[in-house]
This record gives sequence, C-alpha cells and structure tokens, in this order.
Amino acid sequence: MPATTLSKTAAHDPRVFDLDQLSLRELNQALHNLAPGSNETAWEVLNPKG
Repeated sequence: MPATTLSKTAAHDPRVFDLDQLSLRELNQALHNLAPGSNETAWEVLNPKG
C-alpha cells in the first residue's frame, strides 16, 4: 500500500505518515489527537525532509 496519507491497516501496524503528501503540522496534530493513555506508539514517518 503506498503511504500517501495517514493510514493504519491493522492494530499492530504502525501509522504511516508521508511528509511528502502531508505537512509536519498535520503529523503534530495527529500525535496530539491521541487519546490519553493510548497504546498507539508505532508510527512511521516517510520523507522526513518533505
């Protein structure tokens, strides 16, 4: 699956965030939107330099 958007395919798969498609601000907002006590710790950031 190409990582062109924020995606999550299964409970144990990392959330993939492609900074070539989305902004750093959007990644930051997604991280802040995690529920308190969330166990969602696996994130993969593609194209970190945009």
